Amino acid sequence: MPTVGDYKEVASKTAGELITHEAITKFVPPHDAIPRPNGLPRVDIGVIRNATRDRVIIEQFAERAMEALLDSGQVTLVAHDRAAVEANGLDVFLADGKITLSDQADYYLEGAISRVESRAGGWLDVTYTFMLRLNDRNRSQLWKRNHDISKRGKDYKQRGGISVF
Repeated sequence: MPTVGDYKEVASKTAGELITHEAITKFVPPHDAIPRPNGLPRVDIGVIRNATRDRVIIEQFAERAMEALLDSGQVTLVAHDRAAVEANGLDVFLADGKITLSDQADYYLEGAISRVESRAGGWLDVTYTFMLRLNDRNRSQLWKRNHDISKRGKDYKQRGGISVF
């Protein structure tokens, strides 16, 4: 399974590639957006699905990616904690308004982690692929990256060259 170091490595590499993409570097706020103090694109970290049978801790990767993106200073992340959601709802209520496009994220980062394994010569090779996509409001994919983390270990499910399964 991926280690904390693996999560850090993939998150850092992914964030580094994302912030150099033209969707981020050449971002222009939507015409209906309220002025933004920093002019940065708003990114929402959506669902990153565990498509493995392992107990991969998605939050470890997502938190590392968010940290790297924030540290870059190139994007603003949409907050999802309870206090932020309640504050946004209260602001909309007090203003007697509705959530507008300017309140939404400009981009959504989402994806999955998959696992592929192979057995040969008493060894088990496992590759975890971190697949991420950056989508805009129209659900158009603007950026996509896959990063692999490979692990090798003794295949304990074999006996005399015959797999237990």
